[in-house]
Amino acid sequence: MFSWITSSRFRTALAMLFFIFLFLISISFAFVLDSRIAAITNTIGSVAALIGVLGTISTVILAWRADRRATKESDLKVVQMQQQIKELEIKLNAASSMPQTKASGFE
Repeated sequence: MFSWITSSRFRTALAMLFFIFLFLISISFAFVLDSRIAAITNTIGSVAALIGVLGTISTVILAWRADRRATKESDLKVVQMQQQIKELEIKLNAASSMPQTKASGFE
């Protein structure tokens, strides 16, 4: 059911949740605190958290694309190796069905 979750995807999902959590906390502090300095601090923190979330999301998207590409390449390599195995089996069967001749030729 969760076979699509790899360790790298899990780590990036946790990072995204962490940044979203920080973003929501900074937004909530902006409404609770009333001073001018707190508003500036919370705005800077919110912007930093939002940039972090956007960076993480873009990294996740690029990593998933690379992971999908690597999976397709490995599937193609497996198919290629299976074809090579079949070709070698055919060659071995053909070689074993041929009569054995002496290499020296003196008999």
